[in-house]
Amino acid sequence: MKKSYMKWLILFVLTICTANSFTSVEQFEKSFGNSGQPGQTVTLEFVIRNFDSNHLMENISFTDDLDACCTGLLVSGPLPSNPCGPGSQLTGTSTLTLTGGNLPTSGQETFSIQVLIPAGATPGTYTNTTSMLSFTIEGGGNVADPASADLTVDATLPVELSSFSAESTSVGALIKWTTESETDNLGFILERAAGTRHALSLQWDEIASYQTHPALTDQGNTSQRTDYTFTDVTAQSGMIYQYRLSDADIDGNITVLDILEITMRIQNPDETQLEPPFPNPFNPQTKISYKLAEQSSVTLNVYDVNGRLVSTLLRDLQQSSGSYSIHWLGKDDQGQQAASGAYILRLIAGDVVTSQKVILMR
Repeated sequence: MKKSYMKWLILFVLTICTANSFTSVEQFEKSFGNSGQPGQTVTLEFVIRNFDSNHLMENISFTDDLDACCTGLLVSGPLPSNPCGPGSQLTGTSTLTLTGGNLPTSGQETFSIQVLIPAGATPGTYTNTTSMLSFTIEGGGNVADPASADLTVDATLPVELSSFSAESTSVGALIKWTTESETDNLGFILERAAGTRHALSLQWDEIASYQTHPALTDQGNTSQRTDYTFTDVTAQSGMIYQYRLSDADIDGNITVLDILEITMRIQNPDETQLEPPFPNPFNPQTKISYKLAEQSSVTLNVYDVNGRLVSTLLRDLQQSSGSYSIHWLGKDDQGQQAASGAYILRLIAGDVVTSQKVILMR
């Protein structure tokens, strides 16, 4: 009798210990992998577990209002595909929504995203809590407790940005920004995405950086106000764009400073004109820009100072009103290098004929 009792008692204790060990692990968890400064990105990781060893966990869903945690907190970069089983989907930028999740028996899924701390965030700790986790097992509805995690926003920005703006011009989007101070800074990175700020997803493309455009090289260390400008000549009229400005410091850290939205409304030029080439003098090539006030048949020729035709860059090309540019590589129509000296650029657009002088220096 005593042996049976002791055997039962041992099994009971083992069962309780096993159950306690099992349930100490949450079914739904999240965590921020690191802290960050305003304008930097941090990793947000989710873990979902199926404790049922006999049944599938299906129709898993939850929402996560990032903006409610810290105003302006947004997803940065692409969202994972099939984050919680085949056919599942994660969408949203300021509010995340998981739908169609499924887990096998005793299964687990872990997925992560990058979130951007807003440039104006106040240093401190912010608690981010999801909705309850909803799911079905054998067709029956179930819920699990929400998941919570603390986001720590650190102080100190390498660049103090006082303004960031964009405006439509006849040649594209003119981007302007002003810094009040800069510390250990290498330069700036400018990215663009088509669509509104609240689009389900944004594809960011780098359009300029301190490595490719001298205009985006910064001052290193300075406490003086500095103004910067960049013109996005590829911006199209009628499009809505997001522009994201970041800086890179000497340690290789990238910090997002601000994001703005602009609806492009490019105005047609008031008159047809050929602008001064740049650079001038030049070697080996120069950029030739011109504006058309109306749709025209355009011819652009290069002549030497004696009036001899050296190269035809455009011939009877039909173009609508707007701003255009083309490069002359300092060669004649036979592909031979032109000699050093002065040349005349002549634009014929409809009834308008205009010229500019350029100097080639070998």
